[in-house]
Amino acid sequence: DLCKQNSSYGIIIWSIEEYIQLFNRNYGIDYFILRPSNLFGEFHSSDKQGIINIAIRITINQQPLEIWGDGQQAKDYLYIKDAMAAIYTLLVNQKKNLILNLGSGQTTSINQIVAHIRELEPEMEVIYKDSMKADVRAILLNINELKRNIANFALTDIRQGIYNKYKWERVQLLRRLPFGKVLM
Repeated sequence: DLCKQNSSYGIIIWSIEEYIQLFNRNYGIDYFILRPSNLFGEFHSSDKQGIINIAIRITINQQPLEIWGDGQQAKDYLYIKDAMAAIYTLLVNQKKNLILNLGSGQTTSINQIVAHIRELEPEMEVIYKDSMKADVRAILLNINELKRNIANFALTDIRQGIYNKYKWERVQLLRRLPFGKVLM
């Protein structure tokens, strides 16, 4: 049953979507709802959310990455520039009264992410900790409806997206260094 949520976050989001659709039915207010997957890429600066962004940043800063669980947890990750291109296309085509999952339609495990980052930073240190009770093993978004609404929905390979984010973070680090300091 699609209405059976397994987290309080899911219940809140589902309720909001129901209210938005109710306002459409009762008052004719158009809507367009996107359900984004785990976005990553340049300009993401949160220290609390976004495993790819955080892992790259702390690895560049030579800190260990803590992983809760065995690293086999897999989620749907979407490179931010692909997300922006999709949103732009949907808006230009004046799509409305839709609810769309915005993701890659593929899963990538944390261990796969670590392997991609290790290609760039071989000395990356990883510490595995016990998983949290609320951790979800796998999340994959069905993006068939998104593909129906965007004829040529193109995706950046996750490895390339990680590389792009890595390059961007390296530049940010260099900008913060005092004049004359050299990175090893």
